[in-house]
Amino acid sequence: MSTVGSLIGVLVTFFAVPYILLRVYPNQVEPARSALAAFALCIALLGVVSTVNLGDDLNLFVPRTAYYISHISFPLAILIGGFACEILLQGRALSLKTIVRRPTVIVTGIALAVMLSLLWITPDPISFIRPEAIRPEPSYLGAFTIYYGVKAALMINNTLPLIATLRQPQSPVFRARYLISAIGTAIGPLFLLMMLALPALLPVAGPRYNEPVVFVVQTIGRSAVLLCLLVGFVLPDRIFRAIAAPLIRWLEARDHAATTLIRELHEMMIAVVPSVHLGQVHSLNRMLIEISDARLLLWSQDTGRALRSPQDEASYLDDLQRQGVTIDRWGGRQPTVPQTNVFTYNLAVARQLRRLRIEREAQGVPAPAEHRS
Repeated sequence: MSTVGSLIGVLVTFFAVPYILLRVYPNQVEPARSALAAFALCIALLGVVSTVNLGDDLNLFVPRTAYYISHISFPLAILIGGFACEILLQGRALSLKTIVRRPTVIVTGIALAVMLSLLWITPDPISFIRPEAIRPEPSYLGAFTIYYGVKAALMINNTLPLIATLRQPQSPVFRARYLISAIGTAIGPLFLLMMLALPALLPVAGPRYNEPVVFVVQTIGRSAVLLCLLVGFVLPDRIFRAIAAPLIRWLEARDHAATTLIRELHEMMIAVVPSVHLGQVHSLNRMLIEISDARLLLWSQDTGRALRSPQDEASYLDDLQRQGVTIDRWGGRQPTVPQTNVFTYNLAVARQLRRLRIEREAQGVPAPAEHRS
């Protein structure tokens, strides 16, 4: 039943790897070249897995060695794909020496070595996708659990940086690509957990759920993950913009709303701390810098308050604005800074300030006083 998913994987590899290496790769510069080379290797490894799976689905003879190669290729593909994402996110290539020292690489290597050792003592069949092969034999179950557990953990590990990137003030097209890719890496573990649940169901329900679950995971799950990653990372900009136009427009609307909130916060900050303002500001980055500078000056004051949340800062700013107070010199304490994403924190402060202003207007409270030092 999962023949379709395996065939899609083989076809994607056949067309995607040459396309990346021959059409996209020559037109790029570092670090994009390193990332694309890593993606090509990742897809090639997935092609190895799909080829073995296709033989499995068609009940062809597949030697044990091919299974060994397939079972280590998929986790390695996810691991390499994660490094490709990291290269693009950080904007710099990674040396082989740096990669092999990563705890993720070391733990994955140990886990795969244990898995292969368990498979070595497991009698045939050692397929992880053939429904009738899934059985409660200890060595097989140990290898099966390691295989799908490692894949799920690596996918989750790859998803977190992508989600963090979505919070950065990047272009809508950039974030649309990473959002689609993050969806792919996020839904992957859900399908893998379905596979991990099969051994637990064997004592209760027997093997009757093996075939439908394998079909869902190998056909729907694998195809969805591959499609998201290819669209997010490989598709040319012109085609991507056409396909993802609604998503890009939604992100542009969110960006406009976020910029409006940041502008409101900036206006209040420079009203209370005018010394940080260096003239007319048009760029978002400049507003963020002046907001951060004003925050340091604000929280160096001996206010008796602590910066624990955006609500604390919004309340403090609101009080200063209503009192018409201007701060123009450093206070006597070490300023505290947000321990979270600064852009997200600024948006939370701005939303709380807007909420306080709306509440005052609804209550008919007079406008704030003129600022005084």
